[in-house]
Amino acid sequence: MQQLSEADFDARVIQAGVPVIVAFTADWCAPCKWLKPVLAEVASGAEGRVQVFSVDTDQSPGLAARYTVASLPTVILVSEGIEVERSLGVEPERLRSWVPSSRSPGTEAEPESESI
Repeated sequence: MQQLSEADFDARVIQAGVPVIVAFTADWCAPCKWLKPVLAEVASGAEGRVQVFSVDTDQSPGLAARYTVASLPTVILVSEGIEVERSLGVEPERLRSWVPSSRSPGTEAEPESESI
């Protein structure tokens, strides 16, 4: 997972062509360390449907202020340059739910067969 700075945030997040998950973390934050494997899993399973980045709030306090980050970890979902969802703390299932389905638009899931 790539770390962003204030210098490259807008180009990588606001102007992205896909939804972006941004984790605001710090090295000293224990729950942030618990969240790292979850974010890595989400990133590896996203297959270009979502990008995942982190922001170290100690190194980029302006971004933390811009997004009113008051506790760590804070994870936001940005789509088309706008924050659409926010997670506070470690919420693995919620973060996984932010990755869009890999099915093509207009395709439906196979109906389940009924057992009699």
